[in-house]
Amino acid sequence: MFVTTRGIVLHTLKYSDSSIIAKIYTEIFGIQSYIVSGVRSPKSKTKVGLFQPLSLLDLVVYHKNTAGLQRIKELKISHPLHSTYSNFHKNAIALFIAEVLYKSLHEETPNPLLFEFLAQSILSLETEEKQISNFHIYFLANYTEHLGFYPQIPQPFFTSFFDLKHGGFTSSLPNHSYFLPKETSKLLYDIFTTSNLSSNIQLLSVSERRILIHALLHYYELHLPSFHDVKSHLVFEQLAG
Repeated sequence: MFVTTRGIVLHTLKYSDSSIIAKIYTEIFGIQSYIVSGVRSPKSKTKVGLFQPLSLLDLVVYHKNTAGLQRIKELKISHPLHSTYSNFHKNAIALFIAEVLYKSLHEETPNPLLFEFLAQSILSLETEEKQISNFHIYFLANYTEHLGFYPQIPQPFFTSFFDLKHGGFTSSLPNHSYFLPKETSKLLYDIFTTSNLSSNIQLLSVSERRILIHALLHYYELHLPSFHDVKSHLVFEQLAG
């Protein structure tokens, strides 16, 4: 049957000389893999550029309930991301977020709240006109709420360590090695208690951003067994020089 749904492109894989397989997070069916025939051909009306990471698409798909590759009947860009793809720093953030989503989203079931969060996050990145260097850190923190391991947040902050293993702040030194020191824990607390994805809420140094990215990715790895080997954040470190 043909179904209309919104979708977010996460990853593409060359399938043949002219075709690709696109991994897309859809509003109605969750994560799906679509074979797109002929898209790499110069004569194709559907251009491969439509499938850039985080592209927001309006889709008409032929959906089979059996597992396997699905097919797209029609598609169009719902919100062009000109600023995201033309700005080198935004593009690096988009690639990072797409990789995080690709390695963390596996359910073939609808999750409207998650889809809306992701769509709004992508649009926020597109429209942000000021400093965006912390955007991906706020995204990682807020995304944990939808993945089920958003940490317990004390009010006000009176504890010293963030326990990565158990997902919370504690005044006692954990009896394992999966925790953050006091200074980093306070930075992470400030991130988690800021609901806005804007990077202007808190100024972070290059070294602080690097530490927080690695800490949050480690946090993800401890709570998502299939989540590992994220590499695209290394681009930020190369940019920082």
